[in-house]
Amino acid sequence: MSAPEQRVALVANGGSGVGVAIVRGLHEAGMTVAVGRRPDRPNDNDVPPEAASVHEGSLGNAADCERAVNEVLAKHGRLDSVVCVAMRRGFTIETPIERLEPAEWDRVINAYLSGPYYLMRAALGPMLEQGYGRIVTVVSTDGGPGSEGQAANGVATGGLITLTQRIAREVAGRGVTANVVMTGLVASPWVHDELPEEFLEQLAQVVPAGRLADTAEVSRAIGFLCAPDAGYVTGQVLGVDGGLRT
Repeated sequence: MSAPEQRVALVANGGSGVGVAIVRGLHEAGMTVAVGRRPDRPNDNDVPPEAASVHEGSLGNAADCERAVNEVLAKHGRLDSVVCVAMRRGFTIETPIERLEPAEWDRVINAYLSGPYYLMRAALGPMLEQGYGRIVTVVSTDGGPGSEGQAANGVATGGLITLTQRIAREVAGRGVTANVVMTGLVASPWVHDELPEEFLEQLAQVVPAGRLADTAEVSRAIGFLCAPDAGYVTGQVLGVDGGLRT
């Protein structure tokens, strides 16, 4: 395994929200961090200065995912970790099944399930070839089975968890791990900017820990799973939710 300063991570959707904190956290852990983002989304333009490179394209497009992986390999020489943030502002559909339009269904499934599949598939080849890799998918409890009116998000989240665990099983023993981080209510900059403090206080009361998660707490969990020392941790769903799912 290469030295920590040589490790390279690609963070998909790393230009906004929790993704920004993940980029910073991995950089602080000594990694070279590349960011994948969509150029047509204004809220994806907060790429932190810690990013070593930016790769534009749609996570929901297989060709864009392959191109991003190839660009990272060409620029940085290797790819050790892929972090796929499958939670993004504006992609939660709260519509009962009988009124859920096929176009809405397709949009969510493409963003939260097909897109991560495209990226993980593109990254697996180089990782298996070098005998080392860390894959982390990041999902939200908002899309869990108990979220009423969020059928598309729930199916995408459940499917992505299963996909990540299947990958973990298939590549176990070949130096590559795959895990899921499931976040609870996160106090991202957007949350503080867009939601009233009184409402945030009400949300915090739902959490056993009595507060929302800090974005740095999410990034540190991901940093652990991306580290060489986590080589025996694979196929797991790590909840960073203050006890919300207990």
